[in-house]
Amino acid sequence: MLSQLIRFDEQLFLWLNGFHSPGWDRIMWLFSTRWFWVPVYAVLLAALFRRYGSRMFLRIVVVVIICVTINDQLASGIFKPWVARPRPTYTEGISHLVHTVTDLSGNPYRGGRFGFYSSHTANLFGVAVLYLLLMRPNPRWVAPLIYLWVTTVAYSRIYLGVHFPLDILTGMAMGTMIGWLCFVMFNRYLLTRSSSA
Repeated sequence: MLSQLIRFDEQLFLWLNGFHSPGWDRIMWLFSTRWFWVPVYAVLLAALFRRYGSRMFLRIVVVVIICVTINDQLASGIFKPWVARPRPTYTEGISHLVHTVTDLSGNPYRGGRFGFYSSHTANLFGVAVLYLLLMRPNPRWVAPLIYLWVTTVAYSRIYLGVHFPLDILTGMAMGTMIGWLCFVMFNRYLLTRSSSA
């Protein structure tokens, strides 16, 4: 059963990774770069500041940092070395079929050796879920726009050849769960204490 799932995951990866062109290579490289999205993060933080004010905003920043740290450490510090599933670029039998993109040094971008699960995806989904919960109620267009953003970045990791679909789906699930738990923590311990102070 597990071997069939892995085989299907590899086949789905090769199909998704196969849609590429020089123009999209540059776009997906940018999408996958964390610094490219700094203006978006700035807008999200500004919206939170406007909603909650300076005092509560500092607590929210702490919760966001906790959310990102937990997601990053779970994915990169625990699961990747524990599961030890090679990235597509290191997987025997398919590595020669993987479309890769050159990095800024002109070398093929392959990522670290292990890829399960995607910390990129977990971090983005954690922040997205946390933001949407903190900003409820949101206009109808906000959630679809944010999920389009984070899903596109998640797909860019497949496009670049450094993650299997299961890496991405697990990252989505873990990020969503951690984002929700961080919201519960904020709501129960930080927001409630502030209201009663």
